[in-house]
Amino acid sequence: MSNASDKKIILNPSRRRFFGQTLALGGAATVGLGFHPLATTAMAQAIGGRRKTLVYVFLRGGNDGLSMVVPTQTGMYQAAYNDNRDATRVDTTLTVAGNQHFGLHPACQGLQDLILDGNLAIVHGCGHLDPDTYTRSHFDAQEQVDLGTPGEQVSNTGWLTRYLETADDAPPQPLFSALVSGGNPPPSVNGWPDVATVDSANGFSPNPNGTYEEAHLQLLAEMYNGSGSLDNAVSTAMLAIEEINDLDLSNYTPAGNVSYRDGNNRTFSGVHADLELAASVIRSDLGVGVVTIDVGGWDTHNNQGSAETFGGYYGRIEDLSDALAVFYKDMVGAGYEDDVAVIVQTEFGRQVRENANRGTDHGLANPMLVLGSRNRIRPGIRGTFPGFDDTPGNAFRPTKDFRDIMIAVAHGVLDNPGWGGGQSSIFPGYNHGPLAFLLK
Repeated sequence: MSNASDKKIILNPSRRRFFGQTLALGGAATVGLGFHPLATTAMAQAIGGRRKTLVYVFLRGGNDGLSMVVPTQTGMYQAAYNDNRDATRVDTTLTVAGNQHFGLHPACQGLQDLILDGNLAIVHGCGHLDPDTYTRSHFDAQEQVDLGTPGEQVSNTGWLTRYLETADDAPPQPLFSALVSGGNPPPSVNGWPDVATVDSANGFSPNPNGTYEEAHLQLLAEMYNGSGSLDNAVSTAMLAIEEINDLDLSNYTPAGNVSYRDGNNRTFSGVHADLELAASVIRSDLGVGVVTIDVGGWDTHNNQGSAETFGGYYGRIEDLSDALAVFYKDMVGAGYEDDVAVIVQTEFGRQVRENANRGTDHGLANPMLVLGSRNRIRPGIRGTFPGFDDTPGNAFRPTKDFRDIMIAVAHGVLDNPGWGGGQSSIFPGYNHGPLAFLLK
C-alpha cells in the first residue's frame, strides 16, 4: 500500500485565501463562505450536533466491476475473460456466503469481512435503464450520476444537495453540513452553500507551522469584534477554524480495533486518509450530513495487471476494500452503525473482454456498494446480473437504475423523509422500482 500525506479540513476557500480576501474585499459573503453567522456566544456554544451522515464515494474513471465481483459459475467465467485480465482465476476469488455464482477479487478481504458482518450489500447491474442515456464519455457519465438526472446534463442542484434539502435532522447550527474530499466540490453538491473542503495540512493555516498564526488570529478577533454582519461572518469563520483545530486529526483514535495507519503513523493510502478524516468529523458531531470522497485512477485501458502480479488494479482495489472495512468497523465500534451509510459508485463499468493492451475499455452496467446497518440492509450480492449473452459492444446492459440504490439508502437506511407515492424529492419525477432487494 502506498503512503499518503495527512489531510485536514479547510474552509472553502482556503484559510489563507479567506483572510486575505476578507480583508481586501470586505466580507465573508464576498468569498462565498457558507457558515451561518453566530450572533452570540451562547449560539456559538450550541454549534454542531449529531445527525445521520451519508458518505458518498465516487470511483472516477470507471471501475472494472467484473474484476471486483467475479463471475465464477462454470461456463460464465471462460466466456468473459482471457488469461491476462485481473482476478481471472476462479480459484483465487474470495467466496461470498450463500452465493454460488460470484466471488470477490482476491484483494477484497475487507469487503468479504463486511459482508460476513452483515454491513455490506453489493448490487449488480446498476446504471441507466434508458438506452438513450447510455454514454461512454467520462464527463457525461459522471455528470449524469452526480446530478442524478440521466439524459439531462443541466441542473442547478446535485443529488446530494437535494438529499440535504430534504433531511430533517440537521442541528440548528452545524459547523458545516457537507464535507468534500478534494479541491473543488463535485456537481453532486451543486447549489449547496454550506460546504467545507479537504486540503493538505500545509494549506490549512494562514502561517503554516509559523510563529505568527496565533497573533494573526488575535489581530482579526480584535478588528472584527462588533455586531455587524461582517463581524459575525468573520467570527463564524474563526470559530470554525478553532473547532477544526481542536479535532486534532493527526491523533485520531478509531474504534473497533482497526487502524487507518501503519506502524510509522502514516495513512496506508489516500482513501484511508480521506475516510479517517470523515470518521473524525462524523464522530465529532459537528452536524455533517454528507461527505463526498473522490477516488481516481480507475480508467484501466492499459496493463491492468493480473491477480498473480499484485500490480495495477490489484493494489487499487485492495486499498479501497481495506479502507472501507476499516471505516465502517470504526463506525460500528463507536456506536454510529445506525447513523452512517456509505454508497460506492462509478460512472460506468468496463467491457467484458480485454483489449489488445491488456486493459479494459469503457462499458455500461457495474456493481454498486452499500455499507449500512445490519438492521436495515440485506448483506451479500444483490440485484440481477445481465448475463453474458447480452453484451452490446462487449458491455452489459444495466438492469437496475442507480437511483433506486440511492433512494433505498437515503430513505430506507438513513430515514430521509422526502418521499411518498413512489417518488423521492431527491429525484423529482422519477418513479423508483422495488426496494426490498436491498432493504430489510
